[in-house]
Amino acid sequence: MRKKRGVKHSGKSIRSHGRTPKKIKGRIASAHENSIKRTAGASVESIVGSFSRTDKGYGFVTGSGLSGGDLFIAPKNVHGALTGDTVRAVVTVPAGDGRRAEGEVVDIISRALTRAAGIYKSRKTHGAVYPLDASVPEIYIPKKLSGGARSGEIVGVAVTGRDGEALSGEVERRMGRSGHPRAVYDAVLYAHDVPTEFPRGVLSQADAIEREIPPEELWGRLDLRAARVFTIDGEYAKDFDDAVSIDKTPAGTFLLGVHIADVAHYVREGSPIDREAYTRGTSVYFVDRVVPMLPERLSNDVCSLVPNGDRLTLSCIMELDPTGEVLNYKIRESVINSRARLIYSDVSRVLGGAPAPKEYPDEIVSDIMLMNELQLILRARRTRRGGLDLDLPEPYIELDGEGVPVDVRPRERGTADNLIEEFMLCANETVARHLRERAIPAVYRTHGAPSPQKADAFLALVSLFSLPQPKNRRLTNEYLTEVIAASQGQPFAPVVLTAMLRSLMKAEYDSEPKGHFGLALSDYCHFTSPIRRYPDLCVHRALKAEIHGRRPSGEKREREMKDAARQSTATELRAVSCEREIEDLYKAIFMSKFVGETFTGVICAVSGSGFFAELPNTVRGMVTMDELNDDYYIYDDKKLCLFGKHMGKKYQIGDIIKVKLLRTDINLGRIDFSLA
Repeated sequence: MRKKRGVKHSGKSIRSHGRTPKKIKGRIASAHENSIKRTAGASVESIVGSFSRTDKGYGFVTGSGLSGGDLFIAPKNVHGALTGDTVRAVVTVPAGDGRRAEGEVVDIISRALTRAAGIYKSRKTHGAVYPLDASVPEIYIPKKLSGGARSGEIVGVAVTGRDGEALSGEVERRMGRSGHPRAVYDAVLYAHDVPTEFPRGVLSQADAIEREIPPEELWGRLDLRAARVFTIDGEYAKDFDDAVSIDKTPAGTFLLGVHIADVAHYVREGSPIDREAYTRGTSVYFVDRVVPMLPERLSNDVCSLVPNGDRLTLSCIMELDPTGEVLNYKIRESVINSRARLIYSDVSRVLGGAPAPKEYPDEIVSDIMLMNELQLILRARRTRRGGLDLDLPEPYIELDGEGVPVDVRPRERGTADNLIEEFMLCANETVARHLRERAIPAVYRTHGAPSPQKADAFLALVSLFSLPQPKNRRLTNEYLTEVIAASQGQPFAPVVLTAMLRSLMKAEYDSEPKGHFGLALSDYCHFTSPIRRYPDLCVHRALKAEIHGRRPSGEKREREMKDAARQSTATELRAVSCEREIEDLYKAIFMSKFVGETFTGVICAVSGSGFFAELPNTVRGMVTMDELNDDYYIYDDKKLCLFGKHMGKKYQIGDIIKVKLLRTDINLGRIDFSLA
């Protein structure tokens, strides 16, 4: 291995879970720094896309231009690329026989890393930050740019210099001592560049919006204030952007109304509030707080469909036959006055036969029963067409009055949740079809079919559990539905469903209606949550423009929708990453009180580094190879197992196993197990 030049070592390295941060003071000349700009012959398949790097040094390139899915990049072929970088890579080993395509980064087109959060360590001549994201190398900090940080503090760093993997920066923010939950919380938001404060101009504009609706604003709107319209949400929800209504005609058809907050009426395109909403893209929901897309004056007040108050809405009213097919519909600007604010858990109990709460009027209870009748029809229709029902357990994290997690358990999903989900899906499909048929530029929600590579990987796992195999090795909706049914009730079911989810392409936003594989729909968009999602706001504007006879079109509008789709996808991914990291933080805090105790779990993932075990409460922890010290274990990527070379003992995905909690790391949101 060629030596790196100009590297000065000062002090000891910090090792965290097997990761050795690189010494990066001074200029680091990559062994391939000059050679990566070469481009192989024109016949070599290439890809331009986003690079994602793991803490082990290898990574993947995802983007257009490659047949078969993601491109695996070995550590020696990364050449300084970091997560989020846009890179050009060439294929060195084509995909085939279940093998993922391999490649090499030949050019870093644009660099994404501008900030990071980590633990500061003071040296004699400088400082260093060891990022909480294990895929980011150590960051060199000149003493004069340390911001007064002390060793052991968690800090936010602006990355100001980069040479290959060598990073340098300046401390922008001190968040608190290492291991303190609030410091880690703030570090996650900082590292992902999630804006937590609204600019003064945005707040001023929001505060100036009147809650009361002037009479002239009601002209031309469908007046539904006398209709039985109500909301159903979670117990602690504060922003209510969707309400529902139902009726049955003498002909036996259903009249389903989905009424959505008319956010576009208040958030004018190009206004300060709109520009801020575009930047944020989505609200980010954590265990005990939310970072909203819109100021609270709008999200929790003016636009929120609170009970007993007139609110402007955009309504999609559909007539459905007894099989769930939409016979006709109308999309209108409207005004409602919600009769009640119902709660998921209460409605689910009522549908299960429990007495209705005293505050529920009899006519609303009757509507709930009729809604349940329709949702069962819609759910059966979705199953028949091949829509996937990946009912994976989601964690519910309960906090005490001090914000400390006191319980982690699977979140209960009741009938009421299914009811609202089916109605929102129906409205989203109807609106998307309406937009497509009229060629109105908008933002769609799309989801592609699994790639052959991902299909092969999933089928390899399925074969371990003797589940059905498809005839042509393609993951069709019908086949995946069959696998879901066959694994139902089995202890390995969560493993299979998780693997199925990972085998699917990531859903994203697009300016073209490309269909949704998971829902088995050719038309789909997001219409129902404009308070918390920017693409929904784009859809509302497209509908309102048509209602008012404007129908904006042309290359400029199409380009704007393409940009909005790209931005919405990026901010959604950012939100998902933040939410997952904060969830892991709280799980690590909760489990820290059980160090040394034994648990029963299922092996949910296996690699050359060890395996992950998932407990019934949704907590996952890793058993590293260092803990498997009774033999020399070899990783079999075909059978997804580790087997002992001498004793023949095997640890395979799906196995039930007893583990002991070894340690937790709040900074990394990491949990380590050993064998019990």
